[in-house]
Amino acid sequence: MRRALLVATDRYVDPTFSALRSPRRDVAELDRVLRDPAIGGFTTEVLINQSSGHLRERVEVAFGGAGHDDFLLLYLSGHGVKDRFGRLQFVATDTRNERVASSAVAAQFVHDLIDQSRASQVVVWLDCCYGGAFPSGMLPRAAGSVDVVEQLEGRGCVVMTASTHIQYAYEPGGGVANGRPEPSVFTKAIVEGLQTGVADLDGDGEITTGELYSYVYDRVRAENPEQTPTSSGTVSGDLVVAHAGSRLPFGGPDELRRLLRSRDPALREAGVRILAERAGGGDVEAAEALRLVEPGSDVVVKPSRTPPSVKTPGEVVLGGFVRCAELPDGASTVAFSPDSGMFASGEWVWDTRTWQRLHHVEDGAAPVFSPDGRLLAVGRLATVMLLSTSTWAEVARLDCPPEGLDELGFTHDGRSVLWRGGGLWRVWTVLNGSWRHRGYGYNQVCISAGSPQLAKLRTEGVELLDTSDPGVWRTLHTFRVSGARAMALSPDGRLLAISEPEKTTVWRTTDRAALRTLPVGVDAFDAPVFGPDNRTLVVPTRSGLKLYDAVKGTVTQTLPTQLDRVAFSPDGRLVAAGHRHGYFGRAWVWARDPGDLDGLSAGKPPLSSVDQDHEVWVSLRPSVAGVVAAVVGFVATLVVVGWSWLMALLALVVAVGLFVVTRSVVKRAWPS
Repeated sequence: MRRALLVATDRYVDPTFSALRSPRRDVAELDRVLRDPAIGGFTTEVLINQSSGHLRERVEVAFGGAGHDDFLLLYLSGHGVKDRFGRLQFVATDTRNERVASSAVAAQFVHDLIDQSRASQVVVWLDCCYGGAFPSGMLPRAAGSVDVVEQLEGRGCVVMTASTHIQYAYEPGGGVANGRPEPSVFTKAIVEGLQTGVADLDGDGEITTGELYSYVYDRVRAENPEQTPTSSGTVSGDLVVAHAGSRLPFGGPDELRRLLRSRDPALREAGVRILAERAGGGDVEAAEALRLVEPGSDVVVKPSRTPPSVKTPGEVVLGGFVRCAELPDGASTVAFSPDSGMFASGEWVWDTRTWQRLHHVEDGAAPVFSPDGRLLAVGRLATVMLLSTSTWAEVARLDCPPEGLDELGFTHDGRSVLWRGGGLWRVWTVLNGSWRHRGYGYNQVCISAGSPQLAKLRTEGVELLDTSDPGVWRTLHTFRVSGARAMALSPDGRLLAISEPEKTTVWRTTDRAALRTLPVGVDAFDAPVFGPDNRTLVVPTRSGLKLYDAVKGTVTQTLPTQLDRVAFSPDGRLVAAGHRHGYFGRAWVWARDPGDLDGLSAGKPPLSSVDQDHEVWVSLRPSVAGVVAAVVGFVATLVVVGWSWLMALLALVVAVGLFVVTRSVVKRAWPS
């Protein structure tokens, strides 16, 4: 049985707590969506402006009467209070500020009921902006924040909250705590995600707790950057919260998905018409969606006339790199500028429009551009030089240890530079206009290009850190992967790929759920790399650079080369690669549109280990066949004519002839 208990409080007896406007409206909208058999299928109970005693009773009845197979959802909207000891209390309509412990509903009370309940599937949604309600002149004992998830999370429970931050808002003489911001962006995002099906991120027709949180997180942060939803859970895997209707492939625009899942027939018909137009124009994913939405559709996908390097809004292009060119004087590390207009490798910087050389850095190594494109960091001997990309003048110089440099990187805001080499990593941060060495470590690290996240390899797994504050990097979570060798963060920071010797697991950083496991690992020196679409993942393997769709877990393309240092242009047109040891003294670039490499010589990159083995076998195959034929012919001749020196000579002549003929025939008939 699926049961939802929806609690909203917007009127309070105690004037300390200001009246709220959105809870009543929010709970009505959420009730409608959850009760809909085509969406939530829940049996709902709505409690509006009830006393704390009645709320405790109804919550206890809901959890106490649940069976093992029941799915329980608890939604709480209203004020929240942190008492003097840092314990979270939910404010009821009769809650008294001076007697919070006896007149409010304690989070610990809810936690205990979750733990004691037989229900194996419990979801809690908490839409509160926790206004502190302490008497004037009294300081709270706890800090200004409380871990809401920690206080609510019980056995077999997934908790999603609008925010974990507690704000104290006092007014002179009154001590009145202000309510949450209007309107409720959090509940609005939940309702929209469930009602339209847009929260079905993988398009499988079901909305899980993990998918819903990812969608809500993005919507809330987009509307109110000061509010950060959080989520955590103690269940294995995701719980299915709602049905999203027809299965749709991942990647379509949200607006189109809303039309296709609208309950208005006219809007849905408009969505199908748009889908048909896209499918007829060559959009393969649109054709797949059309077949799912309209099973009888016989739309033929025509070859697209759009150049391969041009993407229509909302379209996700995976793989499709068709031409390779060689860049002389390249090196192991490759990098593109944020606007994709420049490419750097080794001692040279190129213009990617004309492929003319722009600048030379003598003895340069491991170049990387800053996020705003104004700086180029490049290693040189025992220093890292920061160069202006407008004048190529040296802006700053960072002293480095004598260990060999492997890689440089900027944090997402450009305020910190990371140096990695010799098993160490070091950090420099700019403070008041000057770069200062901040510290070092002994772990491998990787940076998200577009979000304040950094992943660090540790003995117990991979630690995810928030680098928003250059002075204090805060640990967000540790992924317990004992065999981790390397990792990669997507540019938006929502996906983390952790590679082991035999597999690579893609995790969502928002809810720490494992999304896909890819059957490829890396050796001790390689690392996966995400593309600018936040979805393509490149993993270096013996058979080449494998491009995966990290969402679906499928291979979209394999570039047959043993190169292992990879970079995508931010516009997705190009992918470049070099070798970690710089063995070949060159770099190679692939393009979707062959015209993007005009001005460069076509080049064949060094073959992968598997292809090299195959080439050796292909070159030896005719000779091996010839030798086998010669031996067989020699023995057969002696068996037929008998042994003598004269017959042995005849058999030898036959064997040589068979060798020559067989080798020639195999070489012509089986060339590769």
